[in-house]
Amino acid sequence: MTTKNYIAVAKYLEDNTILLSFPDFEGLTTTADSEENIQNNAAKAIKSKLAELKNSNIEAPEPKKITEVSKNLQEGEFTTYIPVTETPSFNTLKDNETLKDVSNKVDNFINKDIKKSVPEGKEHFLGIGGAILAILNTLLFPVYTITGFFGFGGGGANFFQMNALYMLFGLAFLAFAGANIYASLNRDMKILQISTLGILGTFALCYVLVFITAMTNAYLSIGIIKFILYAISVAVIYSGYRILNSLNDSNN
Repeated sequence: MTTKNYIAVAKYLEDNTILLSFPDFEGLTTTADSEENIQNNAAKAIKSKLAELKNSNIEAPEPKKITEVSKNLQEGEFTTYIPVTETPSFNTLKDNETLKDVSNKVDNFINKDIKKSVPEGKEHFLGIGGAILAILNTLLFPVYTITGFFGFGGGGANFFQMNALYMLFGLAFLAFAGANIYASLNRDMKILQISTLGILGTFALCYVLVFITAMTNAYLSIGIIKFILYAISVAVIYSGYRILNSLNDSNN
């Protein structure tokens, strides 16, 4: 949520009520029976107008500057700022729509282009193949660790000198990959969903923490080769899950 300072132009009427108009919203007016009620009444009017614009998919205007408004004041008029806390703006809604569009495009690519390249009835092999790659990637590098951001640092048999955090992530990769193989073979969508989300989360969390901590640990591999292999395995596993889930939905 964001707070914006809109401007209200106030003018006393003959009956001592105060007429409020708003330069940012043409035609919008309200009244207040005292100066103490200006803020509250004006804020209600502006919020109501903002809700109306939002429902009509119209972007809310940016508040005018006080110097711009003051030049056009008539005799007896004065201005005051009205702070209004807005709900997510139309821009935010458009951003959410953009994210949905990207998500839909990814799903369409998976369920059309990738699915075409997989023989019918063999869709579960995507998840199995990605999981096997993740397992091999996990088991290979503890034996021979490539250090350095691009894998151009030192290397060696560092199996017995692994960092505890690295071992924890390695076990998580193995566990989720193994569960994914089981679920893919048995087309168990519940376990497949959990294992897919688990390996996605482990991959993201692992490399966030590893990139932070590995710079001071020569035995914690952050080689770009390993990262790429994990990224490929995660993409293949996710593709396999989305395709099987789509097939499962269509069958139901």
